[in-house]
Amino acid sequence: MLFQVFTPECMIHYLRIFNFLWRAKRMEYCLTEMWKQQMTNRKMLKSLPGNLFLRYSNYSMQSCFHKKHY
Repeated sequence: MLFQVFTPECMIHYLRIFNFLWRAKRMEYCLTEMWKQQMTNRKMLKSLPGNLFLRYSNYSMQSCFHKKHY
């Protein structure tokens, strides 16, 4: 359908833009899910003693940075 409106060169540009936007939307989704999980964990762990809470928070943040979402 799009090939009837766009030239082959335009289709290549369209595909590149679409793929970029798709990856950006996927990253937004992943970051939102990680944020929700962090807020849930924060509420749950607030009642723990200070040292244990800090240790878990540090571990949790490190695990977020090591996850790869492509």
